[in-house]
Amino acid sequence: SAITSSMTRLSIATAHDAKMVTALKRYLLDNGISSKVALRVQRNAMYALQERRRNTPESNIELLALISEPLRVELRYEINMPVLEAHPFFKFYNELAPQLLRQVCHQAISRLPLSQGDILFSKDEVPSNPRMYFLINGKMKYMQGNDRHRSVHVSEWASEAVLWTQWMHYGVLLAKAECTLLMLEAAMFQHTVCSAGAEQKEYPQGYAEAFLKHLNTVGEEELTDLNDVDMDVEWMSVRAHPDRKHKRRGSGVGSRSSGRMWKLAKMGMGISGLSHSQSHSVSGTSSCATSTRTNDE
Repeated sequence: SAITSSMTRLSIATAHDAKMVTALKRYLLDNGISSKVALRVQRNAMYALQERRRNTPESNIELLALISEPLRVELRYEINMPVLEAHPFFKFYNELAPQLLRQVCHQAISRLPLSQGDILFSKDEVPSNPRMYFLINGKMKYMQGNDRHRSVHVSEWASEAVLWTQWMHYGVLLAKAECTLLMLEAAMFQHTVCSAGAEQKEYPQGYAEAFLKHLNTVGEEELTDLNDVDMDVEWMSVRAHPDRKHKRRGSGVGSRSSGRMWKLAKMGMGISGLSHSQSHSVSGTSSCATSTRTNDE
């Protein structure tokens, strides 16, 4: 019967998981791994198994390999877009360019499980593969120095700046419990945007310039990898929206200069390329813009 077949498959899967756990323990023992690290490895492995049971990876669903590519795009869009929409920019961009966001969800997103105590990134680290992160479940802690700690909750994000600039992390982000993150690959996001039509580039270009303009008003000691509470990303998202330009009011950012300038540089394959400079300018991009503007415009 169907029930008997299901129970048999479950038994086989459980036995396979138990075999993998045993092999892992043997590996840790044979290589003299300390009990502290071994415990963390086993805890993370068990969490990954639990997540796989609860959220079966697409690669494990054989029939999905047989469905059409457009349908796979739709599936990933419906799975990932609700997470991205926690950020106002992606919510409004999805209104303007839903097909582009479908490609972003299809090509630029993956998920990462973390175990308690895992460090996602550290202060002064320049990511070799820049990603923006959204917390799907669990809880994290962001630390800057000894006295500046901030909890990160579900639907909050970190490291947005990598979408718009070459970024160096300004704090440590670690998992306070087992958690899962959605990762948005900056390079693929940039490539997808820059491969789109001119109208679809206008919105991220305007938002990026506003984002960088705010960075240039922030003192070095106030820079953060998390959502800056003084940066009204919702209003910035509204102001950059082509259909809402008539609603614009003031700039929404201060005019104080930090003495350092973040630049929006060439976007041959993306919007990356902010760098430290003493000159106050936001340079245009090679493929997503043709003009060069100053930060005061």
